[in-house]
Amino acid sequence: MKIIFAKIGQFYRNMPLKSKILFICYVQVLVPMIFIGYNSYVRSSIAIKNKSFSYSQDVLKMIELRIDDLRRDIDSFNLQLLYDNRVYDFLVSSKKRDALKNYSDTIYTRNILRDSVLSRSDIESICIVTNSRNYIYYDFDRSKPSISKRLPYSYIYSKAMKQRGKATWVVYKNKDNVKDIYVARIIYNKDDYKPIGLLALIIKKNFIQSLYNDLSEDFVHNISILSYDNGEILNNKGNNKYISVLRKSKLTKSGEHFIDAKDKILISYVVLKQPHWKIVYHIPFDKLYSDINKLRLDVILIVIWSIVILYAVSRIMAYDIIKPIMKLVHAMRDFEAKGVHRPVTMKRNDEIGYLGNSFNNMSEKIDYLLNMMYKEKLTRKEAELKALQAQINPHFLFNTLENINWMAQLNGVKEISSTVTALANLMEASIGKGDKLIRLEDELKYIDNYVEIIKNRFGDRLVVKKNIDERALNVYIPRLLIQPIIENAISHGIEPVRRNGVIAIKAKVQYNDVIIEISDNGIGMEEKELEEVIKSVETGQISDNKNSVGLSNVNKRIKLFFGEEYGISIKSQYDKYTKITVTIPYEVKGGN
Repeated sequence: MKIIFAKIGQFYRNMPLKSKILFICYVQVLVPMIFIGYNSYVRSSIAIKNKSFSYSQDVLKMIELRIDDLRRDIDSFNLQLLYDNRVYDFLVSSKKRDALKNYSDTIYTRNILRDSVLSRSDIESICIVTNSRNYIYYDFDRSKPSISKRLPYSYIYSKAMKQRGKATWVVYKNKDNVKDIYVARIIYNKDDYKPIGLLALIIKKNFIQSLYNDLSEDFVHNISILSYDNGEILNNKGNNKYISVLRKSKLTKSGEHFIDAKDKILISYVVLKQPHWKIVYHIPFDKLYSDINKLRLDVILIVIWSIVILYAVSRIMAYDIIKPIMKLVHAMRDFEAKGVHRPVTMKRNDEIGYLGNSFNNMSEKIDYLLNMMYKEKLTRKEAELKALQAQINPHFLFNTLENINWMAQLNGVKEISSTVTALANLMEASIGKGDKLIRLEDELKYIDNYVEIIKNRFGDRLVVKKNIDERALNVYIPRLLIQPIIENAISHGIEPVRRNGVIAIKAKVQYNDVIIEISDNGIGMEEKELEEVIKSVETGQISDNKNSVGLSNVNKRIKLFFGEEYGISIKSQYDKYTKITVTIPYEVKGGN
């Protein structure tokens, strides 16, 4: 998994910036939109399913109440028939009466049955059957077979006997279809409570259906009424394909619902206590979720339009962001390949504009520095050529001095020999063989050579005193660093006065530094002149005072080699002294 995530991360990092921006825009918009759409769809589906179940239960219970009212009304009606004394007397004594009386009571009973059927819209046929199986009946619809022929007497009689005088609702099926709906009641003798007849009537199916015909057409078409053994009492022809599903379903508890995922229907039902019928409402998923499907289609269309709009907006945004960045990238590549500074024009004040301005400033400075380095390299080469050419004369002069030295020794002129030797040593130091840094001990030898040459001019009038800490002798300093200070002290300090000149050189180690002090008892400097010299030394600017040129040069060399914290300091008092203090780091190992 780590390898897969690493590859995905690497792939994302290698994607162009434009693709990354578009990808992030799509993810930020599409993922929440898909999540919200899916969540809305699921919640709406659950809400619609629950609402459909709740609504169907309300309607089914209303139909249940109407059927129960019909049952109560039928029960009351057949009791009224039995309360008629003439009808009762006819059933009790039909065998004992003469034919004329029996015929008269028969006509009377038939007329009562006829009036009852004609006065009610829920009864199709009615009959009273005596124990001798004589039928007194009336049929509302003469086009159908008579109830005397349709009535399954034995079956209905056995069902009615189980109710012991109460009315029973019996559905008579032909295979799975209910042929007739009977309401039957056994008629008992009041004296001995023995059966004396059977009252049976057929209920109109269309009347039962009329109990809920006032509902919406879609709802009516999806209602089916089944018997307790799942016989089809009422059903719309369009629901035939679902009847087998309803018959297989275990509809036991009243007020329940379930989903048949195989046939994709929602089934809601109630079970009547009497006459144990099942009122079933079913709705296919395509109808149940028709609004949801519309919502889903709307969500899909919204997502598609969002993608289109997002694509257009993100392309514009990406173009607005990527275009200036690509300008920067091309400018960087050109600058990297060709080294040519070409300003990037960006008329914006955001972060990208800041990057463009920064790149312009940076490339301009780099271009300037490259040009400076190029010019400096040319200048350096010219200087090296000139230096090589200039070294020819010192070497020639050095060789010439060596020849003079040998001639002076051969002629026994020691003063000329020693002076020429000292001058040759100084010439060797000025040519700069070896490292740029030398030990302080070697620097003091060069000073001795310089003083020996100068003494030919000043004689005993010039004295040089040394007080050197032995630890400081091995410290490395720039070549000919102290000699210009000695030369400056003699030229500008001792030479203008008539008294003997004394130059004191002191060197000591103090913490991590070496302090070198060069003092003379010469003319010194007035306060104003001292300020000018100090300013010239500190700033490095050339002053009219010749005394400051050599000191400024020494100070610059110290700072270049050792850093800004090192350098020289100057103290002086007119006609008394001048003291130059050199501060350098205590380093006993040399370097370039």
